[in-house]
Amino acid sequence: MEQVPSVKSTRGLRRAESNMSFVSSITADGEGYDPDDPRITEMLKEHRMSPLPTHRNGETFILLLTEALMKFGAPSHRIESQLLSIAALLCIKLQVIHVPGITLLSFSKHLKESSAVNIQIVKSSTKIDLGRLYDVHSTYKRVVHYEQSAKDAYLELKSLLKRDPIFRQVESFLSTIASR
Repeated sequence: MEQVPSVKSTRGLRRAESNMSFVSSITADGEGYDPDDPRITEMLKEHRMSPLPTHRNGETFILLLTEALMKFGAPSHRIESQLLSIAALLCIKLQVIHVPGITLLSFSKHLKESSAVNIQIVKSSTKIDLGRLYDVHSTYKRVVHYEQSAKDAYLELKSLLKRDPIFRQVESFLSTIASR
């Protein structure tokens, strides 16, 4: 017989605990979970092929990932969630505020006697480029699954940001007019 998750009552509303909703979404055959979820990839740590980066290298990778996600038109809800999950996997304490066009990142490094906070602002214009956005997500996925180091991913994202778009502005404008 299956155990029923505990239910809390708040002003007449009933809701299952959030951890139980995650567990109940996974079926017996393993379907129904997101393989990029940090709770799942945390189990892969012992199998990782690349070491964790230094705190500074992790910060620079997260900053470049932020710029790439914003520049190529990632949805706002994905930017924040991907940054928080990659920071958790790289053992970096991060807080993110994203508004269209600007992302505020707060990196905190707690020391014994005092704490220091490094706040970075990333501003980027957004143009939808699904091809390069897919490449950014593939790079993110390889880092999350410990198949690529953050340093190598940083270099890959840097070259991706410099790469010319497949369709130039004139071609995009003409295709927009032709579709009407």
